[in-house]
This record gives sequence, C-alpha cells and structure tokens, in this order.
Amino acid sequence: MAVVLRPCVRQSDAALKYPRLNRYPVVREYFSERAGRSRPGLVDEKLFAVAFNHIYRKFDRQGYFQKAFGKNCVDEGYVPGDLGASLAEEILVRFGVNRQHLLPTAENVNKATRDDLFDLIEYFYDYVAKPTQSHNHAWNKCGIHVHEAVARDGRREWRSEWNLTLGRMEPPHRLTEQGVIELLPEPRGLKELVDERTPYGDEENVDSKVDRACKLFFSRNVTNEDRLDCLRELAAVLEFLREKATSILPSNEERELFTIANNFGIRHHNERQKTGYRKELFYPWIFHSYLAAIDLLARAKRASTK
Repeated sequence: MAVVLRPCVRQSDAALKYPRLNRYPVVREYFSERAGRSRPGLVDEKLFAVAFNHIYRKFDRQGYFQKAFGKNCVDEGYVPGDLGASLAEEILVRFGVNRQHLLPTAENVNKATRDDLFDLIEYFYDYVAKPTQSHNHAWNKCGIHVHEAVARDGRREWRSEWNLTLGRMEPPHRLTEQGVIELLPEPRGLKELVDERTPYGDEENVDSKVDRACKLFFSRNVTNEDRLDCLRELAAVLEFLREKATSILPSNEERELFTIANNFGIRHHNERQKTGYRKELFYPWIFHSYLAAIDLLARAKRASTK
C-alpha cells in the first residue's frame, strides 16, 4: 500500500504533479574489477562505518524510508508512515532499550560494532521502498515528500548498494534476496553452484536438506561445529543417493566421496579418524565437493527423464 502524505501548503500547483524520481543505475563492478585487474581493497571496520553513513543517508534523503517511518515536515510536523511511529520509536520497540544506540545517527554509526550495522542493514531491508511519486517541499529545506513507493524496487537497490561493500569485507558477505546477511561463497563458480543448484525433485529426502545445509553453512555467525553439521547433512543425502551415484560416477570417484565422510571425522568419531587438517580451509572444499556431486546427480536425473 502506498503512503499518502498531504500536500504542504506552500507548494505551487506545478510542484504537486508528483513527478517520478530519477532511476539511478544499479551499483555494479566495472570492467577492470570484473576482469580481476583492479583490487579496490578490503573494507575494514572504520570504512564500513563510513559506507553505512553514506548509503543510509543517500537512501534517506531520497525518501526511501518514508513509506514505513513517515516524515517530519516544517509545516505539518510529523506525518506518520505505514508503521504509524517514528524510526526512533520503532527501534526502541524492536531492539529494546539497551540498543537505542542503533538509531543511525552519524555518532552512533561511528561507534557501532559490525553486528550492529549488519542488524541495521537487514532491518532497513524490511522497510525500504523506492519512491515513484513525490514532490520537493523547498520551504526551509524541508525536502522530498513521498506519495507512492514500491518495496520490491527499494529492496533491489538496497541489496545492490550493499553487496558491493559487503563483498569487499574480510571475510566477504552478501545480502540475500530474503534480506539475510550471510558469508559469500567464493570463488564465483562456487557461488553459482550454491545459488543455482539443480533441484533433485525429492523435497523430503534431498532438496529440503540441501537448502537447510546451504543456509546454515553460509550464515554470518557460523561456527566450525555448525559447518560440520552441514557436512553430515550432505553426506546423509549422498548416502540416500548412493545407488544413483554408483550408476553415474566412476566407482573410484564414488568411493572417494564417502572416504572423506568416513575417514576425516565427519560421520564417525574414533581414533582412526584424520582430524589434524585446518577445518576453516577444508570444510568449504568438502562442502562444495558434496554439493557438486548432488548437483551432478540431480542434473543426470533430469537428463534421463527427457
């Protein structure tokens, strides 16, 4: 539902035609960076705060949060949005009195932790909306008044802005279409394997388990214990599909997949297990190996039905 704000008394008839705002291009990598010949540098905690101040205020000045939180007008005072309360009130109710510092003033942002800013990025994703009709109230620099706004377009642009910055952090992150910040699968080919994997067609025994493992494995506060659970989940899926794997994969390759699960402390716990490897390096490799095998079996099944 679009926000309807009453016209300010000082506006001329021409100013109340509600023109569409300019559509800016989606933020993206440019040629040298896409080609791997330009390194923009890592985003540290200080630069992350600078980026948040810049991105949030750019969207706020253009009215992207008025649909939800309303606006203070120099003529009419506070004009509420869909939520019926100001941003400060909403943050107090949503996050509690101990986190009122999440109100995104420049001072608060400069003191905020990474988790604080991640929470705010996800929070504003839920309420951002791109203005499609507005007017500028020039009196006393009141600013833009929004009359209609679209949440879908606002979220797309919010993600686009943030994913360039989040992808340059260490470790890299991303904001998903569900509004969740998670670790970014790297390199690009592995990201595509996670995001564009082929459904097997068995929701209960395969697809739901793979989806759950992918979401947990790349969640932003994931631990090695969490990732081990994900590997066990995928190993169980492969065990369920083992007969299919035997018919498609060469026998030695099929055996090696289960050698990893059986001998590297994933499915079993005994003194014969190899556990001295660096889990932060090898768990992603094992995860993507299992995921690739499951994707291969799903594509093979699809091809066999054509």
